[in-house]
Amino acid sequence: GLLFEDINTSSVLIIDLASPHFVGGTFTVGVEERVESLLGQAIQAYGAGTPNNPVTMDSPVFTGTDSGCSSQDNGRHVVWAQKSFLNIDHGVVASGDYGYRYTDSGGSITSNTIQTSCTGIDVNGRRTILGYDYELFASHNSISTADNSPLTAYDGALVTFEDNVMEGADDGSGIQVVSNYPELAEVKFSRNIIGPIGGYNGIWGVGYVDIIADNNTFQDINREPVIIGEYHFGDNGWTVSGPQPARAWFADNTFSNVSGTCESEKVWDSEFTCPVFHLFRSSVSIHRNTVYNAQGDAIRAIGAIIDVQDNTFTAAGVGARIVQHDVPSGPQYGSLAFFSRNTWNNVSQVYNISESSVTVQSELIPNPTSSTTYPMELRWISADADPLNGWGNKLDLAPTQIIPPRNFPLSLDIVNNSTVLTFANLTNFDLSKAHIAQAAGTWSVQLRRAELVRFRATVNGVRVGDATVLLEDAHGNDMYDMTTDPYGFTPWVALPSDFHLDIRGNGDNPNDFAGDPGENSCSDGIDNDGDLLYDLADPDCQQGTATRELSKYYVTTYKFGKGYEKHWFNLTGTLDDVISLDNMAPTVTVTQLDGHSFKRLVNFTGSGWDGNIGTGIFNNDEQARWEQKGAIERIEIKTPASSSWNDTRYAVDDSNSNGEVTSNNRPFRIWHFEHDMSLEPENDYTFEFRAWDGVDYSPVVTRTIRLNNQAPVIYVLTPTDGSTFASGIVTFSGTASDPYNGVYGSDIDDIHFEISSSVFNTTTVPVVGGPIWSWDWNFSGMPKVRTDWMFRIWASDSSFCRGVIGECTPVEITLDIDNTNAPPLITLIEPYDMQIVRAGPETVISGVARDTDGEVSKVEIRILDPQDAMNERPPGPHSVITTIAPNGAWSTTWDTSRLVHDFHYLVQARSKDGQLYSGWAQREIIIDNPPDANNLAPIYLAHNETVVLLDGTSVTQEQIWLPKYTIFCEEDSQAQDRCGVGASIELAGWFYDPEGLDLSIEVWDDPDTYEDDQCAEQIQIDVNGRATYNPVAMSFYTPDMDEWSCEDMKFVAKDPHNSKAYSLEVDFVVNAVSFSVQRVDSGNLDIDGSATFTGTGRPGVEVVARSGLSSMRLGSAGISDNGSWTIDVPASKLERGSNIVVFDYDNDRMTEWSHSIQVGDADDGSRFGWILWVVLSVVVIALLGGVFVFFFVEFEEEDDDESLLISEGTPEEEDVYAWGKQTQEQQAAAQPAAEAVAQPEAQPTYPGWQWDADSNQWIPDQSGGPPQQ
Repeated sequence: GLLFEDINTSSVLIIDLASPHFVGGTFTVGVEERVESLLGQAIQAYGAGTPNNPVTMDSPVFTGTDSGCSSQDNGRHVVWAQKSFLNIDHGVVASGDYGYRYTDSGGSITSNTIQTSCTGIDVNGRRTILGYDYELFASHNSISTADNSPLTAYDGALVTFEDNVMEGADDGSGIQVVSNYPELAEVKFSRNIIGPIGGYNGIWGVGYVDIIADNNTFQDINREPVIIGEYHFGDNGWTVSGPQPARAWFADNTFSNVSGTCESEKVWDSEFTCPVFHLFRSSVSIHRNTVYNAQGDAIRAIGAIIDVQDNTFTAAGVGARIVQHDVPSGPQYGSLAFFSRNTWNNVSQVYNISESSVTVQSELIPNPTSSTTYPMELRWISADADPLNGWGNKLDLAPTQIIPPRNFPLSLDIVNNSTVLTFANLTNFDLSKAHIAQAAGTWSVQLRRAELVRFRATVNGVRVGDATVLLEDAHGNDMYDMTTDPYGFTPWVALPSDFHLDIRGNGDNPNDFAGDPGENSCSDGIDNDGDLLYDLADPDCQQGTATRELSKYYVTTYKFGKGYEKHWFNLTGTLDDVISLDNMAPTVTVTQLDGHSFKRLVNFTGSGWDGNIGTGIFNNDEQARWEQKGAIERIEIKTPASSSWNDTRYAVDDSNSNGEVTSNNRPFRIWHFEHDMSLEPENDYTFEFRAWDGVDYSPVVTRTIRLNNQAPVIYVLTPTDGSTFASGIVTFSGTASDPYNGVYGSDIDDIHFEISSSVFNTTTVPVVGGPIWSWDWNFSGMPKVRTDWMFRIWASDSSFCRGVIGECTPVEITLDIDNTNAPPLITLIEPYDMQIVRAGPETVISGVARDTDGEVSKVEIRILDPQDAMNERPPGPHSVITTIAPNGAWSTTWDTSRLVHDFHYLVQARSKDGQLYSGWAQREIIIDNPPDANNLAPIYLAHNETVVLLDGTSVTQEQIWLPKYTIFCEEDSQAQDRCGVGASIELAGWFYDPEGLDLSIEVWDDPDTYEDDQCAEQIQIDVNGRATYNPVAMSFYTPDMDEWSCEDMKFVAKDPHNSKAYSLEVDFVVNAVSFSVQRVDSGNLDIDGSATFTGTGRPGVEVVARSGLSSMRLGSAGISDNGSWTIDVPASKLERGSNIVVFDYDNDRMTEWSHSIQVGDADDGSRFGWILWVVLSVVVIALLGGVFVFFFVEFEEEDDDESLLISEGTPEEEDVYAWGKQTQEQQAAAQPAAEAVAQPEAQPTYPGWQWDADSNQWIPDQSGGPPQQ
């Protein structure tokens, strides 16, 4: 290997992450003599190595300095590592002042032999990179020093020492652990042999340190084997920093041969044989240790917190001397101690307690080796601490309580005014063996008889390990904070059940003992049962000498993930109880709702929590854990194929919580579950979900989903491919189908249209679909060209083709779209046509302009003057309008103040869409601008309008102007009343003059048209303002009734100043009518039936239905205003058999409109046939006579002379009824004698009638066509 000799500084310098590997070699500290400060260690490493690639030295040999151990001697370490990673294996330090120095470094030191004059291994600080601390390991080393410590760990060191042998240290301790707050030195010692040590201590732990020592052997230590906290603080000759929180754990160690002499000026004020454990204001656990041959005390604790269990002590002094630390001019720090199952051998006294609280349980209390002492001695040295002196001398716990002993069973509370011994399950002990050596007051020393208590935590009958069990007294003060073992048991602990004070007795009072009758919980000044009644004020203490207050306790048990429980009990004896935790069940939620659709692969997501999630917002991790009280371990899913929960699947936890509950995360905060169903048919499927928190299941959540495995199919019915459209709208329609047929109905979602053309970017439009669908595509806003547009159309369902074609097969259609620009539209709203406009500076012109395929850019206005050959008046601010509302509304004002009174003007407007103009819209107005400028024009008062007259009265129009009057005129009549009385309008109530002037009302004759001239002449207005139009007067102009209607008529009212008001337009519509009849029903009538006849005629005229045989009135009806009438003829008014119904219209018999009606079967009337023939003959004769008279009258009207000749000759020359008489005679002569009536071979004829062989009766003659029914 390498050999380094006579090197001025260092043999090797390693820097900057270099990581050489040395095998063998001899390395020597520098030999610089001229400048001693330049002497270098044999190995210097600065920032060398990495955690994964450290500097490595195998079997090196080091030679160090021989200068001395004081700071002035300039001795050197053989190795100096700073902020480095260095491993030394099987190294040898044959000689030198100092061995290895690790400053802020990590690595390992294994199987080294180190022999030095001063220290062997010095560790200062720890190596930390990016918040991670790297430890130094030293194992299987042999370290021997002449003067100082074999091992030191300073300033926040992080070290593990295992299986080492350390000895020497004639002027030091075996191990020194020293650090100052806030840098905590953490050192673990395991399986080391420490000693002989010729100087001071085995382990000297001072400052802010945390030490774990297990399975070590401490032998032949000159003074205390263990010091945690330097008790020489304040002593002359000692330079010791102030006490700081410190913690140590000693378990399974062996201590032997402790016999040195120690001294203390402040704490003990004398020399004394050194104890095994000397604990000063520190937190120490001492478990399962064995002490042999200790000449002094086993334990001395000053202001400490200690946990001592299952140890064996063989010592000549006191087993445990527990005292307070009096800080000069400061607080008093009492000790708090717990002792259980310890064995005390050969001790002169077991417990000596001063101003501290000690609990002892389950121990044999041996008799003292000296007959002059008691097994236990208690005292309160200071003055009494009570409220009267401001709690002076009260006890507190030392600051070391911030790092209490690991798993300390007691609560961190101390009785502040008493020395307290709590005892339970002690052998060879009663109150007479506890001597109260000194007490300042009644309550300065307390003996609390306790009972052993143990609990077993379970949930649902299963034992719960690692559960926290908190015991509190009746007032909520913590007593024990315990953790259950793997079987769910807590340790046995002592809970006070009775309290004893040396307050009275049968002899001396007090007598230094607390065992007299009455010195119990009824005299302890404590409310033991929490009822706020103290001692004798409590009824429990008034029931006899053997009674007392029973101690009440609360027990709270909790384990995260298992449950929570709290109850109370009165302690009367040993208690071994089972606690059943109450676990809050978990909750699982599923994001997808019932009816959600999955495409082939089912993928559920959701959330879950245990316990109470509340709002889900937590201030910190602790609150989150407390509220939820657990975490979900798994989420189970029962698929449709699962028959039970024994066949389940599991969700995947996507929370990345690593199983921890924090303020913003938790297991299964988000989760998912995938399940392949691609081979299943489309249908509804049900899944069930539940969560398990290790104890209970959540309620089951059920989801029924739609499975979607096939894409839908679409059919397009319209339009057809290649169609041409130019109207702005294309209607697409068709059907779509999908194989899903579950409870959620059709799965067709949207119909998608992918639209493209050479002038438009491809766009996809979804519209609402269904099994039958349609959509109107408005292409008016598209580019104004004619071109082909391509459409790809497909249907989507709940999973397939949503927005994209995907697996669907689209229907492709090409359409020829002609969207060339269409002109805009314009409508004038104000003024209205023929409006009388009062002249003024702001006459409103308004309207609506729209463009069906774009936007209107402007509206142009022009005014034409008919009085000036239709020339356009000069333009003004009203001429161009560019402000147009989104709905197309526009408005402007026009100055009409200088226009001529009663002149007509044409207001024209047109719109432009940027390319094309609309046509001109036009309104004609009349300017009201009278010479008398103060004149108020008349007013046409429209419905619901109100006018205020100058006299202050107001008039509101309640009438409704009817825009149309219908007049019915007889088409075939020449009578003067063939149009009735015409139609009338009361105009007086429609016109008003605000000034009360008389108005003249006329029919307005539009000068621009000749069509209304005749109407204007024939509409008459009387002095009362009643306008009447009777169309009969129009017969003088034309016999065509189609030309008798008068439409768009107006009325004008004028005041004396010739100011006018115009009415709204009205139409007088003439309808030509004539009488008509038709039977609504048909066929024969039952005897309880009726026949219904309807027809037309002039309104107001009466129609009467009569029997053609008897002229009996069968029914009547007035013709309604719409020219129609209806009459029901009941069969009860008719004869059985054949009947004839005739009609009178305006008292005239309308023979041509008669109807035959059969009542009952045709045979029913055969036996009355001869009567029928007679009656029928009479009727016919009468009818013919009536016809003759009618013709005669009419003829007379036409030609008076000829009618006169006919009328004179008729009575003498011919019987006009002879034909009727003749037929009757012939019929009578032809009748056979028999009853039966046979059809004659040749029947006589009657004008207007014919024989019907089928019905065996006469019916109206149909030779000219069938009769009207």
